[in-house]
Amino acid sequence: MKLLFTGGGTLGSVMPLLAVLEELKLRDPGLDFLWVGTGKGPEKQIVETGGAHFKSIISTKLRRYFDARNFFAPFFIVLAFFQSFFLLRKERPSIVVSAGGFVGLPLIWAAWCQKIPILIHQEDAIPGLANRLAAPFAKKITVTFPKSADAYPKNKTAILGNPVRAEISGYSKQVGAEYFNLSSKLPVLFITGGGTGSDFLNNLLWENLD
Repeated sequence: MKLLFTGGGTLGSVMPLLAVLEELKLRDPGLDFLWVGTGKGPEKQIVETGGAHFKSIISTKLRRYFDARNFFAPFFIVLAFFQSFFLLRKERPSIVVSAGGFVGLPLIWAAWCQKIPILIHQEDAIPGLANRLAAPFAKKITVTFPKSADAYPKNKTAILGNPVRAEISGYSKQVGAEYFNLSSKLPVLFITGGGTGSDFLNNLLWENLD
């Protein structure tokens, strides 16, 4: 059986699915995994290390503000759809799984045309545009937060939380302190952010260290 996961461009749509992939590999070593992502994103090396074959397709973003690139977006979306359609015909996966991101949207539409079951996962509290456009074609939708379930049809939505890689559970406070060379006599302040938000937080912290 071959499972196709899709996500990329940023790692927000990659990490929860990577956790699922790793768990499925433990449960059934005979499964075959294909990951479809972007050509320039950071996901290729990560998912190949996780044990999936990687292929890329054209990806474009639907920007909900004025941007000259929006004029070319429909062309790239149509091109990505046909690229996805022929990729699915060749690979013949048993299911397509996405956690958002625009690279997965043409794959989901192409999978629906070929009657391949689709599962999407909503990681964030507020559903993104890609998942909202994909939802009508999905056979099953899983969400992290109960509030997110309101945005999707109740008959095919399940509240499951967010998948987490097993290796993260193996760490402890002591291991973290040793790894980062932290003093046991001082309090520790942990600051985290994702995507472009992390750059803002890093700069804000650096400017206010005193």
